[in-house]
Amino acid sequence: MKIHSPADPDNYRYRKQIESKTAIVNIQLKILAGMIDCEKNLSTIVDRHTFAYLANQSGITTK
Repeated sequence: MKIHSPADPDNYRYRKQIESKTAIVNIQLKILAGMIDCEKNLSTIVDRHTFAYLANQSGITTK
């Protein structure tokens, strides 16, 4: 597995691809929230924290 440095052009392209996909998912989450009259600001970070909270409450650990 190749380790990319922050200045590596491949790493930059990879990060930009991830940011682009994350932006698309966030837009879709906002559309979904509007469709179900959800007043919360949904985003991938909210999803990640919600999953972590629910997993923890269910006894699932990451260690």
